[in-house]
Amino acid sequence: MRVREQRGTPAYADDLSGLLGHLPFVVEAGCGTSIEAGIPPLHWLHEVYRVTARSGNELTQGYAFTLAPADDVLVREVLTETERKVDDMVSMFRTVVLAEPTDAHRALKALHDAGHMVGPVATHNFDRLFAKAGLDEAFMRRYDQRTPHMPFPENAKALLVIGLHADRRAVQARARDLGLPIFYLDTEGLTENGVYKPYLIEGAREGDVVVRSEATPALLHLCDLLGVNI
Repeated sequence: MRVREQRGTPAYADDLSGLLGHLPFVVEAGCGTSIEAGIPPLHWLHEVYRVTARSGNELTQGYAFTLAPADDVLVREVLTETERKVDDMVSMFRTVVLAEPTDAHRALKALHDAGHMVGPVATHNFDRLFAKAGLDEAFMRRYDQRTPHMPFPENAKALLVIGLHADRRAVQARARDLGLPIFYLDTEGLTENGVYKPYLIEGAREGDVVVRSEATPALLHLCDLLGVNI
């Protein structure tokens, strides 16, 4: 039986200056950079398509999937509120097509060009914003098979995880196997329906470092520390 991974007690830092002693680094990115580009988080899509049975405004991972036909209201919504529902159903994809890379994406491209970041960006996002910024992507999201192997260049000295939650931690596990320190860049909270809720990083452990910040200001500051122009 698989044992659920438990969160440890990571250290906290004001910025990413700790990475200066572990260059170059590899990046794994979740939806944090996408949210900053105006793209809704994935759980919003789950709610539009009624994938999960949510109620209230609690941020947990315990929502049950909607599997009982009697509880599935999607068809009823499509038939009775067609215009609103169809707009909701295409909104995510319309936003993805129109979205442009942010300063966070451009900062990572500059860090990569300067040799401080190596390898492709291991990403779980389908918006291709890293590719639009000129970075190679290694797509990690899978539901029906094992997470693809993430190659770490031999000269990599650390892993920087940006805005990634949930249970997709195979890349972090590989970094730990290689003895690489892990830095997390995440606000550890989000505002949903006008209410701010803490949302701690599930995979953080002892020895890891967490910087509670949005990606853009933290990465711009890292560029300043390294003298990298964007």
